Amino acid sequence: METSHGTRRRNLLLVLAALGAVVVVLVVVALVQLLGVRSSLDGARASIARIESTKSDLLTRSGRTSARRTLVQVRSEARSAQRTLEGSAPLSWVGHLPVVGTQSAGLGQLASDLASTSQASIRLLDDVQRLDASSQGSSISLPALRMLRTDVATTASTLAGLDRSGSGLLWPVSGARQRFNEKARQASADMRRGDEILGYAISFLGGDGPRRYLLAAENTSEMRDQGSPLSIGQLTTVDGKIDSEGTAPYTDYPLSGPVDVPIPTGTQSVFGIDRPTQLWQNANVTADFPFSGSVLRAMYLKATGTADDGVVALDVHALAGLLTLTGPVTVAGISQPVTAQNVTYLLMHQLYVTYPASPDQSERKVTLAAVASAVVHRISEVHVDPAALVHVLSNEVAGRHLLLWDATAANEDLVRRYGASGAIDTDLPGRTFHLAVENATATKLDFYLHTAIHQNVLIEPGGTARIYTTVTVRNDAPAGQRPSYQLGPDNNASHTPGQYVGPAYLWVPRGAEQQGATAESGLQVVGGNVDLLPGERTTLRFSTIIPHALRGGSLDLRWVPQPEIRPQRLSIDVVSNAGALHGPRHLSTLLQRTTVFHWGR
Repeated sequence: METSHGTRRRNLLLVLAALGAVVVVLVVVALVQLLGVRSSLDGARASIARIESTKSDLLTRSGRTSARRTLVQVRSEARSAQRTLEGSAPLSWVGHLPVVGTQSAGLGQLASDLASTSQASIRLLDDVQRLDASSQGSSISLPALRMLRTDVATTASTLAGLDRSGSGLLWPVSGARQRFNEKARQASADMRRGDEILGYAISFLGGDGPRRYLLAAENTSEMRDQGSPLSIGQLTTVDGKIDSEGTAPYTDYPLSGPVDVPIPTGTQSVFGIDRPTQLWQNANVTADFPFSGSVLRAMYLKATGTADDGVVALDVHALAGLLTLTGPVTVAGISQPVTAQNVTYLLMHQLYVTYPASPDQSERKVTLAAVASAVVHRISEVHVDPAALVHVLSNEVAGRHLLLWDATAANEDLVRRYGASGAIDTDLPGRTFHLAVENATATKLDFYLHTAIHQNVLIEPGGTARIYTTVTVRNDAPAGQRPSYQLGPDNNASHTPGQYVGPAYLWVPRGAEQQGATAESGLQVVGGNVDLLPGERTTLRFSTIIPHALRGGSLDLRWVPQPEIRPQRLSIDVVSNAGALHGPRHLSTLLQRTTVFHWGR
């Protein structure tokens, strides 16, 4: 009996050992398969990262085709990983184990979500390809644009539903889930914004009925807050087709008095002397383009009886952006092709040299209008990729070289929220700075101007920020020149050729302590004077206090650029006596777009 019992026990132990070995083997195989699946998904994620790192390729049809092939491969890998997880016998057998089963289910869900995301991305790329193929020049296919908008909205909802819990997942599966969720949340938010922007684009392009816009061509050789709006035209859109009726000097639209647009109290106090509601060239002395746009529309209505649906203001930098899409144009009166690289020099300098003393500058103005017309005509002739066009226009908006104002309140609200209105207070008004140097003479000297801004930021123990802003303005106009239309003098504010005279305005954060500041353009503004002979420079200094500047232990400073011919040079030094802040103690950059600088714990 004892021998038989011992034998049975040994046999049982052998069976248990064998089963244990089988279980161990199954667990090992399952883990290997899980690791293989995760490796496959990591490869797919790396492929997506490569697309993200070369986003500029998506601006061309061939680049989108290549990205589509990559996404098809990613979708295939994700689906293959999902099939492996669902069809694996070892994983099925050990799937009830608490740890392995949870990781397997988590990876399966991640694979499924990655496949869904890839499929949605492929559909959007196909929509853009369809839009590109069915659009030509200045005529955009509204059916294709509407289809793109529908799929963008669907994708936003799909991605929002893929933000899933990572509960029970172990590293590295939990890390992969977390990274995917972050990308899904950001992409969903981007898609929601895209849905709204596409809706506005359809309206702008005449999808809800014909639209007419005042076209204000701004001269950045004679700066206000933006360039001075010296040429006026009309832009019409209907069923996706854009037409321009050309531009004419503002002097063709004389005004006998101011238009009936209420001037905000702060704007009246600081800029009322410039008569911004009566003088075309001074309509945008303020940084508040939503106000300036409404004024420009009212001016045109008063002069012509035509009520526009909105205003589009653009400068030569924006024209250069369009030339990157069209290629060079040839214009009578200019001896060389006009390109994106030379258009600023030709229009903002060379034409003044060519016609230095003409009292009405009629020949120069005709040539200037001819360049603009040639670019518009070229766009209507050649194929311009809609994605590349959107990219160029968004860059010009970011630099405030292209500004929009819409007479429809709901549209204007959207334009403001997405930064196309030129308003400087749309985001972080309690942390925003903006500097504008404005020409006060009847000259075109801003071509020679250079502006540099330096801020010393001291964070006190209580979190208050003391900010010392130094503005340096240099005038590189040539000395010893004859009087000319470009160099002056105007014998009013300036008395020497090349003498630059004008105010410099610094807008500081809303709620900040700034001596002599006036509430204006949603922030506060304080001014200084610039009076420079050729070759001279001057320095202006401002002291600003932002109480409780630290939020959650972090500091944000937002700078909005003035769209000068040469971007402002900005440098910032930060010293914190309120605990260490992660971020550069010194930074230096060209201020080419609205930028938020961040220092955090």
